[in-house]
Amino acid sequence: MKKILSAIMIVLLSAVLFQQKTFAGNTDTKEVSQPYDLIVETVTFSLDNPGIESVESAVNEITVPAIGVRVHLLNVPIQQHAQYIGQMIANGEQLDLVTAGLTYPISSMAADGLLTPIEDLLDEYGKDIKDLFGDTLKTGYIGNILYGIPGRVNSAVAGGLMYNRAMTEQAGITMPDPCSLDDLDEVFASVQEKLPGVYGMAFIKRDVSLMNFIYEMEAYGSGLYEFGVTFKPWSNMEIVNLYASDQYRRFCHKIREWQIKGYIPPNIMTSTILPTDRLAAGQIFCLYTGYSPMQNAAQLTDPDFDMVMTTEALTGTGYVQERMWAVPVTSKSPDKAVEFLNLLYTDDNLANILTNGIEGVHYTRVSDHVIAHTDNMDYHRIFTFFGNEQHCDQWLPATEETVAYQTVFEASALKPLVMGYTFDSSSVERELEAVDEVIAAYTPALECGMLEDVDGGLAILNEELKKAGIDRIIEENRRQLSLWLSEQGH
Repeated sequence: MKKILSAIMIVLLSAVLFQQKTFAGNTDTKEVSQPYDLIVETVTFSLDNPGIESVESAVNEITVPAIGVRVHLLNVPIQQHAQYIGQMIANGEQLDLVTAGLTYPISSMAADGLLTPIEDLLDEYGKDIKDLFGDTLKTGYIGNILYGIPGRVNSAVAGGLMYNRAMTEQAGITMPDPCSLDDLDEVFASVQEKLPGVYGMAFIKRDVSLMNFIYEMEAYGSGLYEFGVTFKPWSNMEIVNLYASDQYRRFCHKIREWQIKGYIPPNIMTSTILPTDRLAAGQIFCLYTGYSPMQNAAQLTDPDFDMVMTTEALTGTGYVQERMWAVPVTSKSPDKAVEFLNLLYTDDNLANILTNGIEGVHYTRVSDHVIAHTDNMDYHRIFTFFGNEQHCDQWLPATEETVAYQTVFEASALKPLVMGYTFDSSSVERELEAVDEVIAAYTPALECGMLEDVDGGLAILNEELKKAGIDRIIEENRRQLSLWLSEQGH
């Protein structure tokens, strides 16, 4: 299996690198009259994104005359995203803007020497960015060095569950809102009884656990939770080992229970079928996802689907750091990268094209700020955010009021007591590498319900994590947080 997975990764990585080499047209000697070829990563589910070329052409009609930049979108699948980025930069491949924090913590990227400091560049080329984000820019600092710019203006999010509303009517299900882990037992039992052949849920165990959709946590910028987490961070500042927590144990037992009862597909640990594809095909009843008014509208592309919350709405440093724009050290013109970002946050037309595609080709206009897919929609923006999303058109079933609902949602979100704190992982990079290997090796079986002895599996996992150095990582995080609190006057 390892050989198969390695082969798949090599094929995907080769394809991504081929994309990049085909348009990396810059040389060290640049003519002033020629636009700079700016390579911008966009993270999606797969390499299949044929609409990119037409979007690039529309984008470059704006960027070439405005700032002398010709944009090339590098489509990167989220599977093994961190490995892709590390490999590209290690190979010296040109990459000008990357989505940091999504699968590779920005603090780790900085510690690994992958990112360019951008504070001076922001002072010179990013005045509008500074005005827009204000104090939120502090989330991009690692120590005293600025490495990232928030990728989205709206950072508040809750855990959510997207489900098939038509199936609820067929099975006589009333969806709880909010919907807890335990609530799903009764829901899935009804699905199994009334809708033979339909599973309750599916997911793919990749770089991000489902835990953040089930519990309110501050993860300090890591989707692998190796820095430690703080539960209910609006009233608590204790950093604990997620994998040794009662919450994680309960989660693993619940997934095992669902596996035994047939509520989730038996091959879920090895399947490459996307949960969204299963939902669209009517193979499953629901899936976990993020929840916010604007995000919901973008996800609910089928009128039979609906959403409920699974956690409280939360914002915080970790949430902002999950989507950061950063400039890799292999950028040949970091100044042009920052200049492009500044244009992206000020030119709403540019942001809208990169976010939604081209009007008349990828979407039709329903009202002033609401759009619908065309039959030839072949451009996909999934995980990367472009510009101020509040100023972009919203997909049906959004209404003209959706942005106003998002504003209320943002204001209602709970804020962690540690808002503004960033963990600098540079002193524990060796331990992090070892811990990440343990997490990758042991958590998939636990989180897919494949182990009969869940407690035994958890004991082995935590024993290996201790050997790898997770306690030292968490202690260093606690030490830095204590120092930061002292500096804040707490």
